[in-house]
Amino acid sequence: MFVFLASLSAAAQHYQAPNSIVGVGVGYPTLITARGEAWIGDQVSTEIGVTWPSTIPIQSLTIDTALRWRPDALCIGCGGRGLLSFGAGAGGYVVPDLTLTESWRFAAGGDLVGTAVFWINTTFGLQASARAGGGPGWVGLGTTGITPAIWAHGTVGLAF
Repeated sequence: MFVFLASLSAAAQHYQAPNSIVGVGVGYPTLITARGEAWIGDQVSTEIGVTWPSTIPIQSLTIDTALRWRPDALCIGCGGRGLLSFGAGAGGYVVPDLTLTESWRFAAGGDLVGTAVFWINTTFGLQASARAGGGPGWVGLGTTGITPAIWAHGTVGLAF
């Protein structure tokens, strides 16, 4: 009986890297953001976010996404109650015009992320993350008028 209880206690103290995180925060090029990230492989995650501009009435939303490699070697404290995970990949955004009077805007490029997780228990925790990226940005479907584009978001929320 003692061995059984000891094994349960040891197993209860093992925390894993998150399978998914959700949160809200602030960002650039728009202001308020809601985000979700899911691990689709052992070291690969994908993220999608929707951001609202600081103007009312809302005339456009920004939808951004990223696909990242999060190597185990860049997970500090994995297996413990608190961890830091870093990743790199490709990201970008699209800004559809909700008034249907302007061209859509696009951007794509490199993307970096850092995420801190504090586990409340072995399946639920709190997270804070920061991501930034940059690359070419353009308007419409043509390739004329390409300009540098950057994005950055800070998010707090939950980890599962």
